[in-house]
Amino acid sequence: MNFYLGIFRSARIKEIMRHTKSSPGTEGSLLAILFELEGEDFMASGSEFKFTLPCRCSSNAKTRKRSTTTGQS
Repeated sequence: MNFYLGIFRSARIKEIMRHTKSSPGTEGSLLAILFELEGEDFMASGSEFKFTLPCRCSSNAKTRKRSTTTGQS
């Protein structure tokens, strides 16, 4: 997550979520972080999830029209 916060101009952490007494993790340990990159929300999970290369992204589209762009410049 810090990598992305460092390369996007309008990046910010919105919320840090930690385990509580009633959650399965160690109380106070990191559960997830909600952050924003260029106006889009992303979530990074805590250390119980192993790092993998694939990234799951979602979009809050206002239309069902399919885009033909690849997002590459």
